[in-house]
Amino acid sequence: MAYSNPKLPKKIRLNESLYREPNRVYYITIDSNFKIPYFKRHELNLAIIDCLKKERVRLNCKVFVYCLMPNHLHFLTSPNSEVISIIDFVNQFKGKSTKVAWDYNIQGSLWQRRFYDHIVRKSEDLIEIANYILQNPVRKGLVENYEQYPYCGSIDELPI
Repeated sequence: MAYSNPKLPKKIRLNESLYREPNRVYYITIDSNFKIPYFKRHELNLAIIDCLKKERVRLNCKVFVYCLMPNHLHFLTSPNSEVISIIDFVNQFKGKSTKVAWDYNIQGSLWQRRFYDHIVRKSEDLIEIANYILQNPVRKGLVENYEQYPYCGSIDELPI
């Protein structure tokens, strides 16, 4: 009979090596801490997006598309080498962006401790996933066309 300790958190990550594969694409969602809608201030939102772009360069990762919603962030990403894992990239970004948020009078943690990741399989349509991310503000009724929403866009070309 297998015993599981209900006090231990469920392991939610796959083998670490899967997160270090260059050119493998990952769909990331990070919720704000307690899903508080921190991202309603234009200057803060631009600073968070700028932080994502800087971490992308600093850690040698690609960010294909992103969308910062009032209480979460979606993006498609990929490491450029095996030196950095996507888990490290996301955690480094979360730490840096939390410090950025402190400059905007947000106290404590900006993000939930855990984040959602999905390794995109070869059979999945990257264009469809990218469009799903970009259409998020349209589905939520924030804009009629995602191009009107200033907190989403594309940076690197999709590997299709």
